[in-house]
Amino acid sequence: MTEQRQPQGWIWAVVIGGVVLSLILGCMAGAVAGFLAGRWAVRDLEEKAPWERIIPTPEFLVPEKIPTPTLPAMPRLSGAALITEVIDGSPADKAGLRRGDIILAVDGERLSQTYSLADALSEHQPGDKVTLTVWERGRRRELNVTLAPHPDDASRPYLGVRYSVIAFPDLPQDDSKNPD
Repeated sequence: MTEQRQPQGWIWAVVIGGVVLSLILGCMAGAVAGFLAGRWAVRDLEEKAPWERIIPTPEFLVPEKIPTPTLPAMPRLSGAALITEVIDGSPADKAGLRRGDIILAVDGERLSQTYSLADALSEHQPGDKVTLTVWERGRRRELNVTLAPHPDDASRPYLGVRYSVIAFPDLPQDDSKNPD
């Protein structure tokens, strides 16, 4: 009887190791070849046509050639008080102020972003009569209001509105220019 010989374990290790080693070396060679091919392609492209010629800078992006638009004259803006809420039964409610009205001045003194409605009212006492210049539904109105004592502190004047300070253009002085 003839005995069949089994391959030794070290032979399989050499064969598998050789396959793995050749795969690793093949991948490395492919990566290096791809890198070099990309570099050569870019170098050839740069020599044939520099990037500035491939993607020219449009004229409108050159700072000296950007046109400066001429804007129309804007009306002067001043701060005003846009009424967001009128407290029921307050002096403002009794005078007829409503949400959306804009208070422009108190006693002829224009409101601004540095001189608010609260600043103007703080110069008065409860019981004082003030004249409010109001922009209401497209027209200017003068309202006379008697300030009440503040519900939280009777020594402070109270108009009875909540408001936001807004920038508002100067408006015509004459109501006849803005009919209802």
